[in-house]
Amino acid sequence: MSKVAKKFSRLIIQFECEPFTYDTNEEVIVLRATSTIENLGTVSAKPIYKVFGESATLTVNGKDFNIYHIDEYIEIDTDLMECYKDNVSMNTNTMGNYVDLWLQVGENIIEISGASKVEITPRWRY
Repeated sequence: MSKVAKKFSRLIIQFECEPFTYDTNEEVIVLRATSTIENLGTVSAKPIYKVFGESATLTVNGKDFNIYHIDEYIEIDTDLMECYKDNVSMNTNTMGNYVDLWLQVGENIIEISGASKVEITPRWRY
């Protein structure tokens, strides 16, 4: 019978978690003009914006996010910090900070310039 040597070590594993509950009954919000959206959650929401048009500026609470060369629509995922259309990256067609597009707790003013409409999946968090 062979001898089995056992070796014990210590290992520290660090996890980065986002301990939030998400609203599962949320509806897509459709905007065609400047509007106010109220975040009733307890923390900022990281929405997905679907912007329709050719070129547009999306302004959330006074901070601009510019989108250029839109072919029908472009999606902006503020959690992943990515812009895409049909899983093709469109990050080079944008200028702005994704964090500025988060919906803060309370009222948020959203201005649309150059887009025919914007669909927002808010992803409310608690």
